[in-house]
Formats: sequence, C-alpha cells, structure tokens
Amino acid sequence: MSKLDDQEEIDEFEAEEEQDADEDNETEAEADAPAEAGPAVNHEESPEERTVASRQKHREEMEQQISEFLARGGKIAQIEPNVTADPPRKPDSDYGSRPI
Repeated sequence: MSKLDDQEEIDEFEAEEEQDADEDNETEAEADAPAEAGPAVNHEESPEERTVASRQKHREEMEQQISEFLARGGKIAQIEPNVTADPPRKPDSDYGSRPI
C-alpha cells in the first residue's frame, strides 16, 4: 500500500467515526423512547459493512473493554487448545430397548 492509500483509509475511518458518533446520538434518543414489540434484530454486520476501518474500530472497543476489565481486577486465563468443555461420552445404544 502506498502512503496515498493509507491516507485515504484514514480519511474513511475518520468519516465513519463521525457518522457513528451521529448515529450514537440518534440511538440514545431512540433508547429513551419506549420499545415496540417486534421481531428480533440481528446486530451482526453484513458483509458489505465489513471494512478495515470497521474492524479497527471493533478492535479498539475490545481493547478498551479488556483494559477496563483488567483495571477492575479481572484476570484472563489462557486455556490450552486441546481442552474442551464437553468431554466425549460413551455412545448410548438403545438397540432392542423397545418392547415387542
């Protein structure tokens, strides 16, 4: 990437931040209004919205949340990659369990 590409990306990121700040202000106003019953809303990003800038913003938010968690005395435990929460079980056989 050239410096020009980097500058364009930075400009896009700053423009998105400003737009997000405006949307956050609108969202706060909507949060004060009573919620209407309706279908559940999926807050996942659509593929068209996944940009380098949006990912960078997401990373920065996560870093901030992690540092706040650690500042409150939280600890992060590293778990080995081969550890699972649900160990394998012996298969159950129900062959022949029904009455004739």
